[in-house]
Amino acid sequence: MAIKKQNVAFRVPPYLVHELDKIGKAVHRSRAWLGEEALRQYVEVRRWQLGEIKAGLADIEAGRVVPHDKVKTWLSSWGNRNEKPAPGA
Repeated sequence: MAIKKQNVAFRVPPYLVHELDKIGKAVHRSRAWLGEEALRQYVEVRRWQLGEIKAGLADIEAGRVVPHDKVKTWLSSWGNRNEKPAPGA
């Protein structure tokens, strides 16, 4: 079954159109295909990012945090012979 699609229009600088055309030629794809793929990837990344931010804020509200000084001490130990375990681990 074919997915119904909608047109979306937006303006971009000429250099992006030029680069898009070069990529399209190299991979034998149209501007439309490349634009849809780029937008799909952008939406996927932003959806993930917003979900992680929401989860992090929930952790803060629930008190699931590690004090800054403990994290700083741990990070400062990286690469040393006596590297410390991650705080809370």
